[in-house]
Amino acid sequence: MKVVVFCLLLVFVFGFGNVTAKEKTNSELNALVTARSEFKVRLKQSIETTPNISLFTQGETAGGKSVKKSVLFSAIVPGAGQIYANSYIKGFLFLGVEIAAIALNLNYDKKANDFEDEFEGVANAQWDENSYWDWIAQISSLDRSNKSALRDYERRTFSHFLPNIINQQYYENVGKYNQFIYGWNDFRDQLGSRIFTLEDYLNKAFDSESLDTISPTRVGYVQIRKESNDNFKKATTMTTIIMFNHILSAIDAGLTTKFHNRKFTAELNMQGKLYNEELVPVLALGVLW
Repeated sequence: MKVVVFCLLLVFVFGFGNVTAKEKTNSELNALVTARSEFKVRLKQSIETTPNISLFTQGETAGGKSVKKSVLFSAIVPGAGQIYANSYIKGFLFLGVEIAAIALNLNYDKKANDFEDEFEGVANAQWDENSYWDWIAQISSLDRSNKSALRDYERRTFSHFLPNIINQQYYENVGKYNQFIYGWNDFRDQLGSRIFTLEDYLNKAFDSESLDTISPTRVGYVQIRKESNDNFKKATTMTTIIMFNHILSAIDAGLTTKFHNRKFTAELNMQGKLYNEELVPVLALGVLW
């Protein structure tokens, strides 16, 4: 970017005084006019062929910083590259975002794990897998000891199945889907001697609301799982913010360092200009950055 400012600082007109016909003779006046005209011609030729006179030139380059280093620094620790390039406010802002996002990520992750331990403890104590397979054997009329046949029946009859191992899906299924309701202890307790048949399940003899009412433990279990999942999602969001903070900080560090390394030059010179056929000295100031 270049800005040029012309200042008419020294304006003076070369002349030979105010001569009137009353003060001089005609011959003197003619000689004066001729001499003045010849001077102007020579002066114009001199201005056109003579370069401008440079009076002052100064340049300043900010302390050079490595763009590659600043990008690398901020990619590792957001804000470090900005601080390296002497941009302290932006550097500490990026660093502050990083610290806050990490702190929140750890906090949400801890809460999620605490809720996870809680709902897993509830399921381990209040949901009985053996009772569930007893019910499958009852409605299928299959041998209770033939677990493989029971699993085949389960897959053919229901939309979901109980995993072979106790994992995340295991804990999700037992609380999320009504086909696993028979495994909850309080459901069986309140069911009493009544037989819970496949027709009861398929005909929604206990709709979702009734099943929740008849198994309060399951309701609480589902709520705890929701709390755990919500906090895991928040922790994931903080992780995403951390990643973007590294990327944005690295990009900004490169731009900030380039701006820091900008060159600044200023030049002051005198230029002769003709104005109404009179010589006018002009000071010209040029700024480049």
